Amino acid sequence: MKAKIALAFLLFSMVIVIGVGGVMAQTNSTVVPPNSTDQVQQQFQNAVGNWLGFFQTNINWLSSAFLGFLRNVIEATYFTLGLVGFVLWVTGISKYSGKRLLIGAIALALVAQIFL
Repeated sequence: MKAKIALAFLLFSMVIVIGVGGVMAQTNSTVVPPNSTDQVQQQFQNAVGNWLGFFQTNINWLSSAFLGFLRNVIEATYFTLGLVGFVLWVTGISKYSGKRLLIGAIALALVAQIFL
C-alpha cells in the first residue's frame, strides 16, 4: 500500500516538475534581459505610452457614443414637445400651453443642433 502511494507521489511530482519546467522554458525564452537601465526605462515608457493610448482611444469612443446617445434623446424630446404643442395649439385645447411647448421645442432644437 505504501509503495503505491509512494509511486503515485513520485509520478505526480514528475508531472509537476515537467509541467513547470516547460512553462518556465516558454516564458524565459521570450524574455530578453535588458542590457542597461536605459533599456528598462525605454520599455517602461513604451508600456505606459501604450496604456495611455489605450485609455485615450476608449475615452474618445465613450465620449462620441455618449454624444450620439444625447443627440438622439434630445431629438426625440424636442420632436415630442413640438408635436404635443402643435396638437394642443391647433385643436384649441390649450392654445397658450401649445404655443409655449412649440417655442420650447424650437429653442431646444436650435440649441441642440448648434451645440451638439
